[in-house]
Amino acid sequence: MDIMQFIYENAELLTRLLVSWIPTIYLIVTVLTGTLVGMRRGARKSTILLIHAVAIFTLCITLFMLLVSVKEVDAVLLNIINTVLGSNTGLQDMLGVTVKCETLKEVLLEFAFTFAESTGDYGIIFKENGMYILTLIDLVYRIVFGLV
Repeated sequence: MDIMQFIYENAELLTRLLVSWIPTIYLIVTVLTGTLVGMRRGARKSTILLIHAVAIFTLCITLFMLLVSVKEVDAVLLNIINTVLGSNTGLQDMLGVTVKCETLKEVLLEFAFTFAESTGDYGIIFKENGMYILTLIDLVYRIVFGLV
């Protein structure tokens, strides 16, 4: 049986197929193609935004790690906090530190020693665990630096 004879014998069936199924298949192919193109475009935009976010995050973390260890930045940070509090020794006054301090770490360290001396029996524990206290002071300083 050749193709022409098959078409002639099944003309009605082929016509129904062309009229009912071809537009449906065409619509499905069109919608799927549009969806795939949109997904590719959206993935490209999302990838670009992700790259930007990672770059800014890396920049901020790098600046934080570099600046948190500079003593001059520590002194400027103490000046900023004192300016916000309204006096030249605002933070020291608020924490009850009487020693003249140049940096925020020194203020926090003096506050810890003042607190240790005022607690009586707990002062011995504070003095025996000096490195632990210094680590906590460094942690508090990094948190304050990150917030400011």
